[in-house]
Amino acid sequence: MPIGVRYTEEFKRDAVAQITDRGYSVKEVAERLGVCTKSLYGWKRQFHKPAKERKQETTDSTEVRRLKAETVASPLIVTSPIMLDTYS
Repeated sequence: MPIGVRYTEEFKRDAVAQITDRGYSVKEVAERLGVCTKSLYGWKRQFHKPAKERKQETTDSTEVRRLKAETVASPLIVTSPIMLDTYS
């Protein structure tokens, strides 16, 4: 394991994905990539979000898409306070 090597964020995320998404052990990934397990655990903490957080983000993004579609589908009616006074 090289000392002082800087890994790209993409490399780190891919390494974490092998653990979290593909089910490999930290030890297996560390050996295959030539990094120490301590680094992998740190990257996992940094980049991996718990399932509950991922679900909430998915729910939030779905809601944002729905609201955007709703906004586009319905015309925007702008009323000014001046117009409201004239009809009172």
